[in-house]
Formats: sequence, C-alpha cells, structure tokens
Amino acid sequence: MNTRHNQMPLYTALMEYSQHKKPFHMPGHKLGRFGDMKQIDYTALDVTEANGLDNLYEAEGIIEAAMDKMRKFYGAYKTIFLTNGSTAGILTSLMTMCKPGDEVLIARNCHHSVWHALILIGAVPIYIQPEYNSDLGLMTKVRKDTIQEALLQYPNVKGAIIVSPTYEGVVSDVKGIAEVLHQAGKALIVDEAHGAHFAVNSYFPTSSLKLGADLVIQSMHKTMPTLTQSALLHQGTALFSYGQLIQTLRMVQTSSPSYTLMATMDYARHYVEEHKSEIEIDYIKPLIAMRERLQNLNKLHLLNLAHEAYDISKIIIFTTHSGIDSYLLGQYLEERYQIVAEATLPHYVILMTTVADNTATLTELERALIEIDKELSLIQEPQVADLYCSQLNQIIDELPTIQKGVYTPREVHYGMSSWQTLKYCLGKVAAQTIMFYPPGIPILYMGEAFQERHLMIIEQYANRLKGIQYSGTEIHCKVLDIPLK
Repeated sequence: MNTRHNQMPLYTALMEYSQHKKPFHMPGHKLGRFGDMKQIDYTALDVTEANGLDNLYEAEGIIEAAMDKMRKFYGAYKTIFLTNGSTAGILTSLMTMCKPGDEVLIARNCHHSVWHALILIGAVPIYIQPEYNSDLGLMTKVRKDTIQEALLQYPNVKGAIIVSPTYEGVVSDVKGIAEVLHQAGKALIVDEAHGAHFAVNSYFPTSSLKLGADLVIQSMHKTMPTLTQSALLHQGTALFSYGQLIQTLRMVQTSSPSYTLMATMDYARHYVEEHKSEIEIDYIKPLIAMRERLQNLNKLHLLNLAHEAYDISKIIIFTTHSGIDSYLLGQYLEERYQIVAEATLPHYVILMTTVADNTATLTELERALIEIDKELSLIQEPQVADLYCSQLNQIIDELPTIQKGVYTPREVHYGMSSWQTLKYCLGKVAAQTIMFYPPGIPILYMGEAFQERHLMIIEQYANRLKGIQYSGTEIHCKVLDIPLK
C-alpha cells in the first residue's frame, strides 16, 4: 500500500476517500452516488471536434441541440455550456457588459473571479454591501434599496453583479433588483453558481432566470450530478448578443472544451427530467422532514428562513451557543461518522445536500447531528463562537454601504507596490485585498484607500485577517506606490 501511495499519491488518496467518506460537499453527484453515473464510460465521451460532433463555439449540431434542451429545462432565452466552471461565465459576462473605464456595481461578497474580470477589463467597481444579520453573524441578501441608492450616486454604471443564492443559501430579491436596474436602463448579472438545482422542484427558490436577470451563471457541478467544472451561462433576456458572448467566451475558456463535461451535463439534465417524481419522493420530502426534526436540536441550531429567501438544500448548523466552535463539530462528524462537511467556519458548518442524496444518507446525517447535540448538553466551555460573532459585528458596522475605490483593480494590478508597516498605510491605496477570514468578508479591496477605521480593525484583528503580513509584533500591508498610467 505504501508503494502505491508513493507511486500514485493523488489517485490512491482519492480512491480511498471515495470508498470511505460520506460527502456533504460538492460536487453534486456525491462521488457518483446518483442514478447510474458509475456505469458511464467517461473515456468514450472524451473526444474532440471530430466530423459530426459539432463545435461549442460554432454550435449548429448536437451541441446546439443539447444546449437548447438545457435552455428549455431552465427557462432561459439562450444557454451556453461552460467547461471551465462558473469562473468562465463570470469573466465572459462582465467582459461583455463592460468596456475599459465603465463603472459597474459589485456586491462585496462576489467571487474572486469578478476581480479577475475587472483587472482584464479595466472597469471601475462601485462596491455595494449586502445586508448583514448580526444575530447570525451572516452576510445575507443584497437590498433593492441599496441598488437604488447606488444608481442615484453613480448614474453611469452599466449594471450590477450580485450573488444569489449565497454560499449559505440566502436568496436576494432578484425580481425587485432587476426591475430597479431595468427602469434605469442597466443590466443585471447574477452569480447563481449554487442554484443550478432550483429548476428541479418548486420547494427550492425561483431561479434568477425567471425573475428578470439578464445573464445568469450556474455551476452544475456544485448542486447537480455532473463533473467538476461543469457550468452554464444563461441569457435571461435578449439584452446581450449571443454571438458576442460566444466570442468573449473563446477568449477566457479553453479552445478544447471537454466533451465529457458537456455530455455529462446533457445526461444529468435528461436523467433529472425523467426522474423528477422519484427525486421528490426519495430526496426532497425526506429533506423537508429532516429539517423539521432538526429544529428540535438543543445546543446546535439549524438555519431556517422563508421559502423564497432560502435554499433548503443547504444544512447550515450554528454552534454559537453550543460551547464549541464549528471546527470541532466538523471534526466530530468526520472522525465519528465519516461525514465530511462542505465548509467549517468558527460559528457554523455548511453541509450540502443534493439530488444524489436520499432517505438513507439524510438519516445518517440527522442521527449524527442529534447524537452530537445530546453530548454537547454536558460540555461547559468558553463560548468561542459567540466571541467570533461579536468581532465580526464590530467590523461590519464599520464598512460603508456604497463605496468607490481610488484606483481600479487593473491600475493596481499592473502598478508598482510595496509592503509597508501599518502606520505608514493611512491614506495609501491597498494593493492587495484584506479580508476577515473566515468567512471571507473584505475589509479593503485592492484600489480602496486606508482610513483610520481600517487601521483600527487591522490592528485589533490581525490574527484573523488574510492579505496582510503579521509576525505577531508588527503588521505590514501591501500598498500602491505608482498606479498603471
């Protein structure tokens, strides 16, 4: 066994993982435990643009037909396969909407690929802060009122990009936001990476595609039974040119898009369509029943919000009043039950369920959480999670709702910068994003100026920040010396 580990360390570790672990994390096929995925010969699907097999970037045959069926399944105007994940869709969408110098509204909880797009484009971000729930210590929805106020301050923006649902499953008022933007002649891009399953059943929230968004990006591999990097770029309206989207996609995605990924997306869509009633019986109704029973946990707490505001497939367990942090909860789940969470943050654990789950897998998760919860009633430890939430609340209170940077991410990326001591940074421009991590809440984005409040936060919470150099005695931050001209 040791010899195999040495010769094939990655392959061997993955095979062992798949044989022993119970994944409550992406990808959505849960190690092939969906339908008959394990029976598929993936090597037979791994071909190229051979005669009769069409071409993604000039689709007029089988790929066009497959994308059209996907379009109908999701209710889109047009749908494009992505084989470099949602990142390719985000880059394509922003590069299609914006030119160098254009202003665009950016939710501060967006994926880091958004800033990669801004660097490539040279666009000007106007940052908007999503609503924050101080009781939960959780970033939630983008408010329609915030969009309206941002449009008053910056009437020349091309549009906005928001995240809905969030990583934790919180959904924004996309319909209201789309109406506000469209009335002003602006576009809406929605990063719906974690919402590809919304079309499966009405128990899930309504997709942004049906609520007025112009471009919607979904990661099929996150919550649907497809392979990693499988994703979709949907046109919700005809506002943007399909031809221009394809032309831009060719710039940011591989010139050899994987037929294996495209074929498994086609396969998964058809399988789900054909088995919707079974999925509801075997997965969705047991999921709802499990959630109802988990409401009775004593020390642990299950996040539960209104139907259209929340994705019930995400099992978010708070440890805030349990006497432990979620890292220990995650450790308990894996070591005792072989259950692996999607993410563990100081005060909550994210457990992802998908259409690959069923009564058996959900029962295992429920039993584990109930058993751990009963044990926690006997534990008396400092409230680590409570302290963390208190720190997070103080930081959020200091962040502006709407903010424009001094320089664009492109000017910073290609400019000259250096690491400087914290006291030198006041009034300087951040050359590297600084965030409170976990969960990854930005304090300063690259291009924003250091103010007194930033220095106070950095000094107080240095040991919880990413994007700084901290030795325990001295703090250094990366600042812009000379921007791109």
